[in-house]
Amino acid sequence: MPGKIIFIFLILSINVLINSFIFWRLLNKGVEFFRAVKIICIAGAMNKLLLTGSGYAAMSWKLKSDDFPVSRSISAFAIFELFSVSPWLISGFYFGAEASVRMPSFLLFIMGLVFILAIYKIRKTKNFLKDALSYFKDSTRNIPLIIPLVLINVILLVIYYQFLFRGFGVNLPLIEIFKIIAIAFTVGYLSPAPSGLGFKEGSLVFLLMQRNLSLKSSLSIAITDRLITTILYAILGFSLGAKMIKNTLRERFKN
Repeated sequence: MPGKIIFIFLILSINVLINSFIFWRLLNKGVEFFRAVKIICIAGAMNKLLLTGSGYAAMSWKLKSDDFPVSRSISAFAIFELFSVSPWLISGFYFGAEASVRMPSFLLFIMGLVFILAIYKIRKTKNFLKDALSYFKDSTRNIPLIIPLVLINVILLVIYYQFLFRGFGVNLPLIEIFKIIAIAFTVGYLSPAPSGLGFKEGSLVFLLMQRNLSLKSSLSIAITDRLITTILYAILGFSLGAKMIKNTLRERFKN
């Protein structure tokens, strides 16, 4: 088990480095690579601890010290987010629709909820998406490099979940793991809760139970997944930007 835990954190650390490299390229190498790693870690920690997007907003203002216009850094984050989540959302809708045929009662309700949440999310992030599309024209030369890296990240996360499941004695084919995670991620990402808290876990538990797992095992996997990803980003974020995160959290809870 300790070996699996180390391997899990190694996979997630590689995932962080790949995300940092993608963001660094989207900034056209306008900052040092290590600074891009720092920005991604702090933004990820704030997104996990607060609201999705709060880290991007805070780090965009921070990048002003490097003479980056806020509009440019926000657009880079928008492109980064768009490419990072697109494979999961597309797959989540596809596999969710496919699964709802076999389990219509509950999954039809879930997919309907996801559709409503998607409309809400798109409206809420309309300006964010506009920035992304305008910046996309200036970043086309980076796209051929970014797409393979995004796909590598998808593969890494599927392997991460495979090891996580095996830690609880659950052995599923990789394609089944991908389907489960894609649907759970989609529900969580489009939910109004911070970082999909509760929505992703609930979907994950339901989908695992459909594979004949007990409620106890399913809950354990979902909670462990949330703890691992949150703790990892919190450690990385606080080690690289403790003061900024503390001030943001203080302001958040004051309001």
